[in-house]
Amino acid sequence: MIKSATHNGMTCLFDSDKHIYTVKETGRRLTSVTSIIKRYTPPFDAPTMAQQMVDKKKPKYAGMTADEIQIQWKEKAELSSREGTSLHDYLELWPVTKGHGFHPPTYRVLMMTKQVDKLFPKLLERFRIVEAEKIIFSPTMGLAGQADLIMADDAAQQGIILDWKSNEKITDEAGAFGNMLPPLEYLTDADTVKYGLQLALYEKMLVDEGFYPEFNGYRKSLIHIREMAGKVVKVENYKSEIERLML
Repeated sequence: MIKSATHNGMTCLFDSDKHIYTVKETGRRLTSVTSIIKRYTPPFDAPTMAQQMVDKKKPKYAGMTADEIQIQWKEKAELSSREGTSLHDYLELWPVTKGHGFHPPTYRVLMMTKQVDKLFPKLLERFRIVEAEKIIFSPTMGLAGQADLIMADDAAQQGIILDWKSNEKITDEAGAFGNMLPPLEYLTDADTVKYGLQLALYEKMLVDEGFYPEFNGYRKSLIHIREMAGKVVKVENYKSEIERLML
């Protein structure tokens, strides 16, 4: 599926199946924000981690070999990705139809949509929807990404950048297993750090490219959606880290 967004006289085409961003007028491919963050994230060593589960005789994996554990992880990740995509489809639909016409593919997605139905009205009590699934791009920076939801706090004249997450767990700095790669080696390899960097890059593109000149600043948060609950997760600013990555 190809989506497009036009800003400052240029159009960015987003191939959501291949996750490729291209500037229509020049044919230039832009680097996705998620791939930038991945460059500085230590790779997950699945074989070693699986063997550790066996050696430590973790009850969760009782009777399983390291290979079987890896297969389970892979299948679970693929299902989680499909469910996350379905949830984002629902979130994109909600501001238009309040979710009517959506058919959840699994029970977990159904339960998560019910949490969205509870959370969205609370957000609308304070903020105004600007755009869902907003394609943000900067030919100058050579970057592009898609923000889940942009809202406006009209009273404060600020934009709100929200990112919906359906992970089973979002690790914070206390629960991180290690650190990011240079030049961010002083940051922990935590979900809140990586997602915070992602939102900080979105903010930089929005500001530098003048997407919403009516805003005098932005606030950023994650919204963690689970089957039985949804909650807002704050992230740090990471402005200096983003400047470091852009050098």
